[in-house]
Amino acid sequence: MKLSWMIAGAALTALGCAHHEAEVLDVPMTTGATLVPNESAVRMLSDARCAYEQACGHVGDGRRFADMADCSKAAELDERTSIGLDACPFGVDGDRLDRCAAAVRAHPCDSPITTVDHLAQCRRSDLCW
Repeated sequence: MKLSWMIAGAALTALGCAHHEAEVLDVPMTTGATLVPNESAVRMLSDARCAYEQACGHVGDGRRFADMADCSKAAELDERTSIGLDACPFGVDGDRLDRCAAAVRAHPCDSPITTVDHLAQCRRSDLCW
């Protein structure tokens, strides 16, 4: 009997935590900053990175990325490492994410981006909430 109460308590606690996590993403921030869910942030930076790669001529046969799908796959893997749920458990600051994406798109082609988080505007310590 005691074990079943412990299991029920653990289940309610787990549900409460999952519910709380969802609430955190919907809570208006008093600072005016926007909280962006990790997967949305990953996609946004991946899109910016691939726009940069395409504009610099790094996408196509015999180039760094065979096509945009290849670029997206590689960029999303990199971004999940730098700002995914494990790296930024509370989400990503939307204003800083916008500045990071703009910096990626504007980065000079003669200085290739190896990973986005090497750019000053894209450091994990600045992007994570």
